Amino acid sequence: MNHTALFALLMSLACGGASCGGAPKKNTKPAAPAPLSQNTYSHYLRGKLAFFQGDFAEAERELAMAKRSDPTQAPISRALAEARYHAGNRKGAEAEMAWARAQWPKDAQVWMQSGDLHRSARNFADAAIAYKRAIALGDRDEATYLAYGSTLVATGRLEDAKAVFRKLIARKTSSSEAHYQLALLLRAEKRFKAASTHATEAITEAPYDLRAWALLSNALFRQGRHSEANDALRQPFDRSQGSPSTGEQLFVRLLELDARDQALEIVKVLDRDDLPIDTRIGMGHWLLRAGDFEGALAIAARLEKRVPKSAAIVELRVRALRALHRNREALEELSTIGPEVTGYPLIRAMLAHLLADMGDTTAAQATITSTLEKHPDQPDLIMAAAAVAEAAGDVDKAREILKTAIAHHPFAQRPLFALAEVESRSGHTKEAIATITPLLRMNRQSFAALNYIGYSLISDPTRQERAEDLLLRALELAPDSAFVLDSYGWFLFQADQPLAAAPLLERAVRLTPTEPELLTHLAELRWAQGRKAEAKQLLQKASKLALAKHARAAVDTVRNRLTQSMPSAQP
Repeated sequence: MNHTALFALLMSLACGGASCGGAPKKNTKPAAPAPLSQNTYSHYLRGKLAFFQGDFAEAERELAMAKRSDPTQAPISRALAEARYHAGNRKGAEAEMAWARAQWPKDAQVWMQSGDLHRSARNFADAAIAYKRAIALGDRDEATYLAYGSTLVATGRLEDAKAVFRKLIARKTSSSEAHYQLALLLRAEKRFKAASTHATEAITEAPYDLRAWALLSNALFRQGRHSEANDALRQPFDRSQGSPSTGEQLFVRLLELDARDQALEIVKVLDRDDLPIDTRIGMGHWLLRAGDFEGALAIAARLEKRVPKSAAIVELRVRALRALHRNREALEELSTIGPEVTGYPLIRAMLAHLLADMGDTTAAQATITSTLEKHPDQPDLIMAAAAVAEAAGDVDKAREILKTAIAHHPFAQRPLFALAEVESRSGHTKEAIATITPLLRMNRQSFAALNYIGYSLISDPTRQERAEDLLLRALELAPDSAFVLDSYGWFLFQADQPLAAAPLLERAVRLTPTEPELLTHLAELRWAQGRKAEAKQLLQKASKLALAKHARAAVDTVRNRLTQSMPSAQP
């Protein structure tokens, strides 16, 4: 195979994803590129290989050399822009695509990739323009229509978005995503019958799409068709043979649809005695996440009759009791598990945490010390030992414990993030970032590391561009993470963009309504919007949910800054 033929094959492979609009259509295919020189091809190939291997800096270097060797190739320019974006050079990527649009104004794939780049940067208005241009130039691929419709939704042009999704359905009736997105918009308009019709079509084409099942169930529920709504939840769950992850995804999708009451009902719908105990315990944790602590207690009580002396069931019960501030009952429950029970070290770690949060750090330290003698390498105990030391005011000891754990397990994430949090709470932001940076070097796709470092940089006015780049990459990798959504929403709020921040902060709280920090951020937004009564309610809820001393202090700080009239948080 000669270099020109191999280049054409590589171009075909490179354009297999959404950014290139799938298989090129006859009327969208750009003019065939001129044959490449040996030098150009070598740099291009090395750049693409480096990109696929995750070495984006090297990819950018090689592709820039390929472009200098031959600036007449649109695929090289597009690849260079993509490498620059992933290397964290967002402005350079945008400049490259602007140059490409000027050079090849009638190349649909250039406009399509411009749209992808703008959308990744959450510049939805320019993304919509680019996608519309790509379609006008003949790019009629499903991915282009879907991307165009999603950007219209993001810019509030809902009628236009529905028209795009309907046009795609007319062209390709089997587009499950178009049916799903249209159903989502119709549900928001309370057109539940029409929404259920399109959700059903989405499921017909993609029977394992749990988003569509949850949407169908909710649309039926809102029509008063409760039996059918429950059936729409049971079908995918039973089809997965009671998979805990399937049930949890259905639960979370209902939360995201702001259907909390129906999400809580899902446990009654799906729970049955023949399911594995671990699956049923998982259901209790779903309820904890949604704030139904009494419901979680009820599940634990039912399961304790079948499996007494289970550490996992005791853990569920204790977490619910603690959330309800029934700490004495939680202490009694933890004392029922002896050293002969599997999971004993976790129970002892929970006991130490509880004692420390109740102010008895001496008893907490004694609990950890005695248990570590028999379980010296147990991660839960090590994390608890550091937390107890910090609660007792010995931050240096907490650092020492965590650094020792990191030395033994250099890339274990729990001690790294725990140490970063200790440094952050001590006001040492640079040290916190330095603690997490090795994780990012090891894995540039670690959304947790990207999110942590990006969030940590928000307060530094000189690092705003870097913070946004990291948080955008995290959001691209984990678009459904409540914590990533919250971080980028908080960045936008701090950048004086409350309208853009609102949907992100609101969605984060819908997904995880029991996390104090997320509630506090949304409260600040509501206060800035003039919705002060709602802000106060959110802060009061955050205070009740903040169990650790430092978490309560963080909520108090925000509350006191916003208003002096609110009651103090209860310890």
